[in-house]
Amino acid sequence: MNNRGQRFALLLRSLIAALRHGGAKKNIQNPQRILVIQLAKLGDMICTTPMFRAIKNKFPDAELIVMGNLVNAQVVHLNPDVDQYIAFDGDSESAVKRLRSLKIDVGIMCTPYAEGLAMMLRAGIPSIVAPVVKGGHSPVETKLYRMIRHFVITEPFRMGEYAPREYLGLLRPMGIETGDTKKYIYYSPEASTFIQKFFAEHDVQQGRDRIILIAPSAGNKIKVWPADRFAALSDHITDAYSNARVIIIGAKSDNAEVEPMYAAIKNRERVINSYNLFSIDKMKALVAASGMLISNDSGPIYIAEALGIPTLDIVGPVDEREQPPISEKHLVVVPKRDKPALYVLNAKGYDAVEARRQAEATTVAEVIGAFEELAGRLGWRK
Repeated sequence: MNNRGQRFALLLRSLIAALRHGGAKKNIQNPQRILVIQLAKLGDMICTTPMFRAIKNKFPDAELIVMGNLVNAQVVHLNPDVDQYIAFDGDSESAVKRLRSLKIDVGIMCTPYAEGLAMMLRAGIPSIVAPVVKGGHSPVETKLYRMIRHFVITEPFRMGEYAPREYLGLLRPMGIETGDTKKYIYYSPEASTFIQKFFAEHDVQQGRDRIILIAPSAGNKIKVWPADRFAALSDHITDAYSNARVIIIGAKSDNAEVEPMYAAIKNRERVINSYNLFSIDKMKALVAASGMLISNDSGPIYIAEALGIPTLDIVGPVDEREQPPISEKHLVVVPKRDKPALYVLNAKGYDAVEARRQAEATTVAEVIGAFEELAGRLGWRK
């Protein structure tokens, strides 16, 4: 079956399900099982955790079920607000059967996704909430999605606004009104023990050393700041701060950025290359034990934010208003540009040439300046 045929089949199944169940716009006063579908990447899932807490605050006895990708199962691991996690592998037929068996009362779609809406409709969920994009064009808000969402409750999701707050807006039909965007992640005692052993093996001492993590990669490589510039930043840090210990972090897929960064570093004496050493659970424990995290706009930034660790976010083409953490201990470095090339809801449809230009537009001097500003705020002494 070609793509057009698949889209038609999906629409037909959704229509049949909507007619059979009378649509999915029912007002459920006391839901017993609530589903949240967030199929985006690691940082997006962390930015969705305020929803989990808000739901549990309103309905403490309800079972909260989260569906996402396999990697994000580790992100929500040990989160007391999440009762069950469903790892979606792309098999919608199996997912529909699973959701149907759970007898869910309310389903919430975090981002526009036609197949996700169709799965919930086919599972017979009586109340479904989905976003309508406002303030810009999103390629994920397809014609098929716009047709299917007529069967469900809709709430606006404004591009260019703070995404965690926009996610919370999807809870309004459930009677939840909150602006609390605090994020939550957790790690195991075993992970913490592993990190302490890692520190001992490399003569890293908390309290004595300023532990700075640098993550030179990103899930979307279009956002990556050049590796040699990360190396120059590392050299500045270790030259300027006698008690600084730099730890380079990266998953298996990040070698193309980690290896050239490490190779370009001049002063490696107080630099540790921990490439592909940590699981997400261990990474969370490592971040919690550090003093600062520096990265492109990627998952580790949001792990750090959730754990209260200062961050320096080199946003490149990303809209700094939508998701990056900003406070006295969270700084962003924004390149000179007319407008961002990337938004939360256009991760697949953008000008790649302009996005790459914006990723490379930030200078080493600008990042060093931001680092020194943040270090000053934190009271670090050279």
